[in-house]
Amino acid sequence: MATDDNLVCVVCNGRLDTPIRLYGYEDGSVDCPRCGRYDFTYEARLDFLTDRLTPRQRANISGWLARNQQFKIMSGHESKLKSIAAPTVVERMDFLMLELAAAAEPLGVVTFSPRFVSASWSVDENEVRSLLDLLKQRSLVQGQAETHRKYDCNITAAGWQKIEDLQRTNRESNQGFVAMWFDPSMKSVFEQAIEPGILDAGFDSYKVDLSEHNNKIDDEIIAQIRRSRFVVADFTDHRGGVYYEAGFAQGLGLEVIWTCREDDLSRLHFDVRQYNCIVWSQDALPEFRKRLAFRIESILGRGANNYP
Repeated sequence: MATDDNLVCVVCNGRLDTPIRLYGYEDGSVDCPRCGRYDFTYEARLDFLTDRLTPRQRANISGWLARNQQFKIMSGHESKLKSIAAPTVVERMDFLMLELAAAAEPLGVVTFSPRFVSASWSVDENEVRSLLDLLKQRSLVQGQAETHRKYDCNITAAGWQKIEDLQRTNRESNQGFVAMWFDPSMKSVFEQAIEPGILDAGFDSYKVDLSEHNNKIDDEIIAQIRRSRFVVADFTDHRGGVYYEAGFAQGLGLEVIWTCREDDLSRLHFDVRQYNCIVWSQDALPEFRKRLAFRIESILGRGANNYP
């Protein structure tokens, strides 16, 4: 029989439709109407239950989890998750428009869903309503009516055009953004495998070297991700910024190519099988280069460059 604790989301504190599935030594899996599907270890669950997270921190973690489904929260992750910063209001409006499209019935009629809260990185339904009001001011939605916690609307013709533009994000771009650990030990990996692999697929690579940015994306990184066709995210050393950048790119509808060094694979914070991660080793960089190029071309086709 499910206990009350097993019917409450560890992250957003919302009520679950199905109890938390426990396995092993109190590790578990959550399927939350708001956050989606994620896993956790027993120690990580205790951290979340005992720590006093602010509503904004819970909203940011929930929004990030919604874009990184089947992420496994482990002990020690909490400090990184707590530091996740919310996107801008305009970005949150774009994310909400994409979620409205996914939930729309014929003719664009949309009924309020808990997923709108996480999709728009909102603290609660009131923030979603505020974002919907902003969308209405832009004539992207209309006819909102609030009844019994429902907030229904219709997507307008301008709204569908906006959604199509968002879904077509950077289709003409020939740039691949590289998110990775900027340690000297990774220099040869970038120069001998990642950069030439992207070039082999006919695309240009872009990498921003930062000594430390405390898991927050600065303006240049945001701008370059927005200009890119895809992101290559290497999770070696599990930098918080790489996870954030990959999640941000996914939120924009960009393809993300997941990679990780073989001896660091066991520490990955997400379900590797779902993301089909390219695993590499330092003594086989030519093979990594080849696999990366093939993966990019298999997903996106060949880029515009034709190098000899």
